[in-house]
Amino acid sequence: QLRSEARSHVRSIESLKERCRRAEVENAAAKQNMSSRERVLEQAIEASEWICAKTKWRLDEWAREKQRMVAEGMLTRQEAADARTLADRTEQHRARDRTAWVLDKEAAD
Repeated sequence: QLRSEARSHVRSIESLKERCRRAEVENAAAKQNMSSRERVLEQAIEASEWICAKTKWRLDEWAREKQRMVAEGMLTRQEAADARTLADRTEQHRARDRTAWVLDKEAAD
């Protein structure tokens, strides 16, 4: 009976050793899987950071372009106002010149 119990204990020990080995293999696989996932997550974070940086650069570029366009628009408006002023003055000078010419002509007649 002792031999039978001893064999039973030996089988239990062997069974426990086998379960322990399987658990170690599973743990190693889980660790490797976690490491792989961590690498994937790190790569995803790096990609996200790159996308954020690129987007910020584009937004900054668009802001600079908007400032340039606003400045060009203001310059164009000023040039248009100056052209209107010059046209008005030219028209006034022509009207004065015509009036003076008519008056001179009337005086000469």
